[in-house]
Amino acid sequence: MDQPKKQEKVFKSPSSGVMCSAPQYIAEVMCLRKAERENKGSLAFKFWNKSQKKAYQAQIVAVQKLVSEFGSDVILAFINSKNGQRLYSLGHYNPLPFIKDMVKEFAKTYVPPKAIIEEVKEKIDIKQKPRKVFVEKKKSIFSKLKELENKDGEDKNN
Repeated sequence: MDQPKKQEKVFKSPSSGVMCSAPQYIAEVMCLRKAERENKGSLAFKFWNKSQKKAYQAQIVAVQKLVSEFGSDVILAFINSKNGQRLYSLGHYNPLPFIKDMVKEFAKTYVPPKAIIEEVKEKIDIKQKPRKVFVEKKKSIFSKLKELENKDGEDKNN
């Protein structure tokens, strides 16, 4: 039997520092936001195995459904956008309908960062002359003192 292809672990977990997939990262961010909102402080190390296990698992399932529909880059950009910054949960095992609508609207206007970088590169004039390097160093009082100390140290050694 063939195993289904696992998602790439590209992101660094905010709580443990271990590499994780996009849905795991997004679910952790949502759990962290909720804990901060409820004034519980930062989450415990590997909280998904301990205190927040059910909430984390519910977020993972909801995020995976959103990611399969819209893609991880759109969801990440959405939760970091102005509309998504105040979200504390994406749903309980199923994405909430109003969040799906918000993500659909965001996906219509979303432009991947690579496309923006390419547009900016086209606008930049590459024919600019490089800056001249300033070589001459002004001697400060401390550099003069160090030189004197070095000379005195060499004279004593000889």
